[in-house]
Amino acid sequence: MTLKRLALLSSILVSSLLLTAVAIAQQGSSPSGQPASHLPDIYMAQHRVPSGTNVVLAGTITTAGTTGSISLSAAASGQSQIQLQLPSGSQAETRTISRRWRAGSWTDSTGAVHQVPPQDLMGPHPAWFYPSFILMSGLGLPGYVSSDLGVETRDGMSVFHIAVWQMPISSLPASSAAYVQQQSQYDIYLDPSTWLPVAMTFTRQFNSAYPNQFLAPAQTSSSAVLEEVQYSNYQQVQGVPIAFHLQVFFQGTLFSDIQISSANFSPSQGSVGTQ
Repeated sequence: MTLKRLALLSSILVSSLLLTAVAIAQQGSSPSGQPASHLPDIYMAQHRVPSGTNVVLAGTITTAGTTGSISLSAAASGQSQIQLQLPSGSQAETRTISRRWRAGSWTDSTGAVHQVPPQDLMGPHPAWFYPSFILMSGLGLPGYVSSDLGVETRDGMSVFHIAVWQMPISSLPASSAAYVQQQSQYDIYLDPSTWLPVAMTFTRQFNSAYPNQFLAPAQTSSSAVLEEVQYSNYQQVQGVPIAFHLQVFFQGTLFSDIQISSANFSPSQGSVGTQ
């Protein structure tokens, strides 16, 4: 009898904690605008990925009217590598991000190497195709902030809204700090029934001196463009859900459609690479 009572009490305690967590998550951010991280905490409790991990994806991509193969690799520490094989030739991009350092380069189909324009280093995040790493940054790194923006309706469905952005250096004036937040903020929308991301939006800056950029439409003028990634067809990989269908939109127009055919996790060993 004693064991049965202990088991019953444990069950009641766990249920109470879960209900309390959900209730807190639905409260949204405070009126003062101070960041809260209830929803990211719950998300990571539901879908935890071990630290020091690479995720490696491979599949097909249809972009700008052509179809080819793609491989994407990202590390939780903030590096990524993407390789494309299109009828016009192969292309590749690498990105690195930390609190005080951002870098990136891409190689076009002729083999020429280009540095990612400084404006474009703010976004996309190296792990845009696996937003769990972005949520992990918002939760676990001192240089990031996450905010629970509550429940809202998006594309006809109820979603939980989380914002993650890079914390500006304290010495910056208020106007510059606001700009850093705006340019580095990722808005992530979760399905409340699964706690999985269904979409992520962020601002992407273009430079007219670089009209052709990796996995982006040609731009002839400097402008800030809203980029959106939608995630669907989640499948379990080594016990972790991964979206096997990614769609990339610019200003509401579909630009790339990615179908993943294989995925795996591997221990990080410094830089990332495809396998």
